[in-house]
Amino acid sequence: MHSLVEYYCQYDEDQRLFRDNAHKIEWLTTIKYLNKYLPACSNVFDCCAGTGRYSFWLAENGFEVTAGDLMQKHIDYMKSDERASLLKDIFLCNALDMSEVKDNSFDVVLCMGAYYHLHEETKRERLVSECLRVLKNNGMLVLSYINRNAVFLNHFKYNPSEAITEDNVIRNGKNGVFYAANFDEIKRLSHKFSIDEIADIGIDGSMYPFIREINSLDDKAFQQYMEYHLLTCEVPSILGNSMHGLYFATKV
Repeated sequence: MHSLVEYYCQYDEDQRLFRDNAHKIEWLTTIKYLNKYLPACSNVFDCCAGTGRYSFWLAENGFEVTAGDLMQKHIDYMKSDERASLLKDIFLCNALDMSEVKDNSFDVVLCMGAYYHLHEETKRERLVSECLRVLKNNGMLVLSYINRNAVFLNHFKYNPSEAITEDNVIRNGKNGVFYAANFDEIKRLSHKFSIDEIADIGIDGSMYPFIREINSLDDKAFQQYMEYHLLTCEVPSILGNSMHGLYFATKV
């Protein structure tokens, strides 16, 4: 836990999705699918809200949003934002133990961060269980994760010999403070929990191997690349090439 806090204390989470066009792919794709699947005016709990990028966007678009995060830095950031009054509540939250939140409280739970920081399977299962506990029946879970294959390929791109000889990422998913999900791990969630899968999306596609090429594109060419990405981001055979995945499921 201490290393995770240290990581986010020195990391500029608020600008991560907007530092360049390549990183913006994740934002644009996530917004598209939140628009597509979230029922209008839903009561949303963003339990890993970070600096509130998605919380504020949802609130500005007619959703009732409660935001929580593990980092006091992020809580202070959201509370200091001029849009803070748009959120129903902002509070310090450990997604592994949300006992301050009542059962069956929300139409939608966004868990977009915690899963890929938990190396232990028991903790990942506890996380999903907690999200489902506070979610209403027939409510929607939105879970972000990191793909193990994409992590390995990204390591291989920058240091091929080291990536081949190191087996921790491809064997157990451990990547510093991050955890990369195994190839069929997310699909298995519907067998472990009372949920029905709606969609599984590679939200940044092949961005990491081609970050330099994507950022070399002018606006028109970038839009054309986005068209390609949105056409392919749900294709099962290439989903694992995306560093970040986004999983939508209904609680049953």
